[in-house]
Amino acid sequence: MHPVLLLDEAHLLRQDVLDHLHVLANYQWDQQPLLSIILVGLPELWDSLSLRKNRALWSRIHHRISIPPPGLGDTNEYVDYRIRQAGAKTMPFTSDALTTLHEATGGQLRDVDRVATKALRAASRRKLAKVDAELLAGILEADQRGEGRG
Repeated sequence: MHPVLLLDEAHLLRQDVLDHLHVLANYQWDQQPLLSIILVGLPELWDSLSLRKNRALWSRIHHRISIPPPGLGDTNEYVDYRIRQAGAKTMPFTSDALTTLHEATGGQLRDVDRVATKALRAASRRKLAKVDAELLAGILEADQRGEGRG
C-alpha cells in the first residue's frame, strides 16, 4: 500500500501549510516517495505554487494538470444534461439565453446552476414556456444588485 494525501480546495491553503507539504514531499524510502500528495484547487493554487518561496514544493510536483475553463458547448451540454435529469422533454432555454448564461457565469457550474434555477423560477411565475436572453438579462441584473429574485 502507498499512502496518498488528497487536499481539495488547496487554493485556500495558508503558506505555513504549503511549507509543511514541502517537508512531507521530501521523505523517501529506497528512492521512492513515502507519500503521494494530490492538490486540487482553483487557478489561484497554480499562482501560489509558482511563487519563488514555493519553488521547493513546485519542483517536487511531478505531474501538473490544469483543466481549461469550460466553453459554451460545455455549458450547453451541462444544462441539457441537468434538464433531462429533471425529467424535461424539451429545452426550456433558448440558444441566446444559453449563450448569455455561459458568458455571465464563465461556465462555472455552481453559478450556472444558481442563475439557471432563478431563471426557470421566474419563467414559471410568468407562465413562459422558454427562458430567453431578455428574461435571463433581468435575472442577472437583479443578481448583481443582490436582489433575491428567482
